[in-house]
Amino acid sequence: ATVETLSSYFETVSAAVEQDGGIIDKFIGDAVMALFNAPTLLANHPSAACRAALSARKNLLQATPGQPQLNVRFGLHTGEAIVGNTGTRERFNYTAIGDAVNLASRLEGLNKFFGTRILASEEVRTQAPEFSWRLLDRVKVAGRTGTVQVYELLDKEAADIYAAAVCLY
Repeated sequence: ATVETLSSYFETVSAAVEQDGGIIDKFIGDAVMALFNAPTLLANHPSAACRAALSARKNLLQATPGQPQLNVRFGLHTGEAIVGNTGTRERFNYTAIGDAVNLASRLEGLNKFFGTRILASEEVRTQAPEFSWRLLDRVKVAGRTGTVQVYELLDKEAADIYAAAVCLY
């Protein structure tokens, strides 16, 4: 049952990523590492990544009857990375490494602290203004000096509920 659930999860996330022009870099345990804007350039890749995350989350929430509902989290950041084949002569793979990749991973993990599902950096929010965003905090993350402004990416329904709650407040 675990392998079936994980396979279904990977299929759902992979389909959303690929539909919006991204590629699957790798599966890391139960995590999916996806890239946008590599190996080929993708216009407005931050928006594509946001659409993919929202789509994957929506599709995962509509779990098949009898399948457990998965508590998935996404971390979105855009920036420069070293992208290409890396490894040894006998074993290598295409991947991305660098500070931008590390920050996306840290944002994914911060969802647990904030009780959120999709966190993004200021860079993503700035380059994808057509989406609904909720400023959460400025945080210090491992491996970086200074702080990072963190936003939650909201779907339309969540954004409307949040706006109504702010008005009532």
